[in-house]
Amino acid sequence: MRFPLLPALLSLVLAGSAAAQTLHTITLNATTFSPKNLTINLGDSVQWVMPFAQFHDVTSGVSGLPDGNFDTPLLQGPQTMLTVTFDSAYVASHPMPNQVYPYYCTVHLPGMTGTIKVLAPATLTPYGCGINPAGSLSVVSGLPRPGQSFTLAAHNPLGTQAPGSLAYLALSLGSAPGYPCGIPLSGFGFSGGNGELLIDISTGKLLSPLIGPALWNGAPVNLTVNVPPSTSLIGLYVHIQSTLFDPTPGALVPLGLTGAVRATIGT
Repeated sequence: MRFPLLPALLSLVLAGSAAAQTLHTITLNATTFSPKNLTINLGDSVQWVMPFAQFHDVTSGVSGLPDGNFDTPLLQGPQTMLTVTFDSAYVASHPMPNQVYPYYCTVHLPGMTGTIKVLAPATLTPYGCGINPAGSLSVVSGLPRPGQSFTLAAHNPLGTQAPGSLAYLALSLGSAPGYPCGIPLSGFGFSGGNGELLIDISTGKLLSPLIGPALWNGAPVNLTVNVPPSTSLIGLYVHIQSTLFDPTPGALVPLGLTGAVRATIGT
């Protein structure tokens, strides 16, 4: 994941939104929010509800200084005042340090304040449906966090290619249809039969350049992915698959497909 890929990654974050996972409710009491401090997962929604005949607003910011992330006018209850979905698109377009969103009621400062903390854990999740052999793409070290790197290992566990074959990583902004399964391709398996394409290689999804090559000499070979240093990427999925190319004339498996890994860029 090279630095020139940053615009493509950002465009996907801003264009797509994950479906809300959980709806959380914050109740506005006489002079307090309940709960005052709420921790949610990326993709969750939060609604602020005023159940009584009172006057409140909900304004994002600190100490009476709005930051523009969300707000309501002064309203009278009972009513649902505001609902915000903290998905990847929202977090990307409203970045906050450590994904913490402070807010307050203007008419009941200094005591009526609260925070929303959005958790977006960095994960590396292998996937596939067993057509490509187990152990053909494995996680070695690191996690996909902005400004950091992680390492995957590509391998032909069947040993059907010659030492000196070339391993590459392909990165995509989508999976092949049928995730976690993919598309069987004749002749792209390490056995010489079917291999499973697990990433979306269509225009606009497949990122370039490929990472590699790395020389495969019969043992797993490491390939490192560098994540651009932008917190706007938090919550983005990147689907990764390796291919091993054997340039030997008459090779049994000229091109073999490994398993895949879905990287969730997080904190």
